[in-house]
Amino acid sequence: MSRSRVVIGVIGGDIHIVSSVNGEGEYWCSDFRKHFSDVGLNNILLYVGGNIVVGKRSQEEVVALFKGFGFDRVYHRLSDVRVAITQLEEDLKHGQAKREGEAAGN
Repeated sequence: MSRSRVVIGVIGGDIHIVSSVNGEGEYWCSDFRKHFSDVGLNNILLYVGGNIVVGKRSQEEVVALFKGFGFDRVYHRLSDVRVAITQLEEDLKHGQAKREGEAAGN
């Protein structure tokens, strides 16, 4: 599936979640935020998780990399999915307002 099709598939949503099991997330997600911005979805929350990079890298390095790509939540090799679910529930309560507040430095 192309990146453009992924973006079109979530128009109207508040959150988009990307998962990778083969470590290719770094390649596929490097300009992911831009594709949403290009179609007017600047405030959508982006989550990414799984085995998202090839090789062994520190959690801090991987989180910083994907935050730099524009992801709001990064779960690299997360061992307890309840952490992500709790944060997802909280973010859904706030919707796009959460993203807008973070962009303003709040």
